[in-house]
Amino acid sequence: MRALFGLWRSPDGRLTAKRVEATRPAILRAAPVFGWPREDAVLAARFDTRDAAIVAQILRDMIPPEPGDPAVVAVPVFPHGRLPLQAGDAVAFLESAPHALKAYEAMRRQLPPPRHLALYALLAPHVWAVAHRRWGVALATLAGLWLSFLLAEAATKESGGRAIALGILALLLWAGTAAATAFRADRIQIAAAARAARRAGRKGVYAPAERATRLRKAGSRMGGWGWLVLLWGGSIAFIGPYFGLAAMITTLLGR
Repeated sequence: MRALFGLWRSPDGRLTAKRVEATRPAILRAAPVFGWPREDAVLAARFDTRDAAIVAQILRDMIPPEPGDPAVVAVPVFPHGRLPLQAGDAVAFLESAPHALKAYEAMRRQLPPPRHLALYALLAPHVWAVAHRRWGVALATLAGLWLSFLLAEAATKESGGRAIALGILALLLWAGTAAATAFRADRIQIAAAARAARRAGRKGVYAPAERATRLRKAGSRMGGWGWLVLLWGGSIAFIGPYFGLAAMITTLLGR
């Protein structure tokens, strides 16, 4: 491990993610022989406190967790893929999302996560996604709401059964978009934490304090200045679907 630690450092003494990645084959072959990363006590006896923590973090990032490892959860983040999320990383990222942290802790204990309906995400799924800086979710929910808006607009221009059918379809699409986001809010946050932890490893952020600070910042909600800029340039995109749905309901009730 001391030999690997020396290879991880560039000539100026900095630890680089590129050099760490270059040793991945050696680490994966050596891990079952030396019992990595379970032998944290041995690392602590051979390195100073900070370096031991860095080595342990690199090993946890590199080596796939064993089934049933209580310190790591394999989080589904792709249709056919999972990323490991360690307890320390989850606590830091999900500091501002206590319901998601409870769900993660249940997953660690191999229990079904508690059901939670995020009211904020139900009423304004796109705003919730932007507030938590989940940009992919924000685009998906905006697309669903605007498609609902277009169907609502079409319903106001039709009559009879066709207007009712388009109206029902618009309401179902709106409700489905909102409900899917609200019921999956915790899982969305946990998956985001797993991706943020992987990015931290790829950037070479292994020191515990620096890593926790980075993940805490990535998991925090967007501040006031960000909202002002976003709403100044995109208020119509955020508010428009609500007017469309209200106009459709008013028109259909008037008939």
